[in-house]
Amino acid sequence: MAPLLILALLVFAFLTFRYSKILVRKDISAANKRLAIVFYLIAVSALGAVVYFNV
Repeated sequence: MAPLLILALLVFAFLTFRYSKILVRKDISAANKRLAIVFYLIAVSALGAVVYFNV
């Protein structure tokens, strides 16, 4: 259980770091930023579901 939670936190931190870099860039349009937010929420929800059903 503990390795899964540690791995989930690392993946969450990586996703947050990656998508925050996308959102602060000026050369990406607002529509693409909204799409990035949607994909981020889907990824975090999937990660949460994996942790929830495996713990």
